[in-house]
Amino acid sequence: MNTQQQTSNLSLFTILVSGLLFCGFILFSAHAYAGSLAGASTSLIINEVDADTPGDDTAEFVELFDGGSGNTSLTGYTLVLFNGSNDQSYLAIDLDGHSTDANGYFVIGNSAIASAVITFANGAMQQGPDAVALYAADATNFPNRTALTTVNLVDALVYDTNDADDAELLTLLNAGQPQVNEGGA
Repeated sequence: MNTQQQTSNLSLFTILVSGLLFCGFILFSAHAYAGSLAGASTSLIINEVDADTPGDDTAEFVELFDGGSGNTSLTGYTLVLFNGSNDQSYLAIDLDGHSTDANGYFVIGNSAIASAVITFANGAMQQGPDAVALYAADATNFPNRTALTTVNLVDALVYDTNDADDAELLTLLNAGQPQVNEGGA
């Protein structure tokens, strides 16, 4: 290879690497910007779920927690409930306009749950194996029967009531995280 070819190849390589670095910066910047649109709380989690209460299921709830920061905006987030029998959504709850309380908590639940900021119908949460997932996305992205997805997933909890693990729902979790048994002792 002559010197002119080496210089030409080196220039092409430099342009290619520069382009990749630039694209990587754009992707990183877009990801950081999208996170800030959704509230910028990287510690927002599904803290507690009670989907199988004794009797008529009138005390079901989902509790979110922002790590104790408090007053974290939930605009841009959606809570989605997935049915384990078909691994599709059956309820999406838009959290726009809400925020965690001063201690960092936010509760969605039946009307019997005094601390529930958003209420849903008694018996709305299915008995498992099912999942609750928090997304940095608009609720319109999750009409009923939306397929299971990890795109924009913030946190998830997969639960059952003495049922076998649901391999498809478990894809919402980090490797090694268990499906929680609501019917356990």
